[in-house]
Amino acid sequence: MKKQLLWLLMPLFFAPLQALSAERIVTLSPHLTEWVYSLAAQDRLVGVSAFSDYPAQAAELPVIADYQGVDFTALMALEPDLVLAWGGGNKPQDIARLKSLGLEVYISQPQTLDDIGTELLEVAALTGQTDIGQTLVTGYRHELEQIKQQYQHLAPVKVFYYMWSQPLMTIGQGAWANKILASCGAESVFIDSPIDYPEVSVKQVLLRQP
Repeated sequence: MKKQLLWLLMPLFFAPLQALSAERIVTLSPHLTEWVYSLAAQDRLVGVSAFSDYPAQAAELPVIADYQGVDFTALMALEPDLVLAWGGGNKPQDIARLKSLGLEVYISQPQTLDDIGTELLEVAALTGQTDIGQTLVTGYRHELEQIKQQYQHLAPVKVFYYMWSQPLMTIGQGAWANKILASCGAESVFIDSPIDYPEVSVKQVLLRQP
């Protein structure tokens, strides 16, 4: 009898351990909110950042961060077990504090369009949605490569990227939007700007002849 019981229990000891996926997720950037929805993990999303308005249902969730920073009281009240933060938008001191509180923090900081696929796979793993993530990323990478091939031999179209009105702002070479433009055969007329998000005048725009 003891031997039979031992054989029944052995699969429990030797079965591979599966990583636990997050059950209460908060996002500190709109793009991360969209990723959670695209991965079909929105049922575990309990808090979002300001301007998380796509899809529309995201706007109904509690807002726990904006351009001024993280509302730690509101965030902690939601008892998250995963915080998705944006290295390029959230304050470094806020991210450091989140970590010091013992929260699991994933920092998104894509530098290239290819990085988007890599990060989406990482978030998929954290949310237990690996299969969906792989399908999304495979499609994304395929379409991105098709776009690059379509425009790679053409002269870039010079464009003025209207970013802000007061003051009038546009993008330089290192700006994220210019990387997107470059993939589809376009280029900012202020690509020679020494800063990524320069203030410009209407006269300067007209002289560049976009």
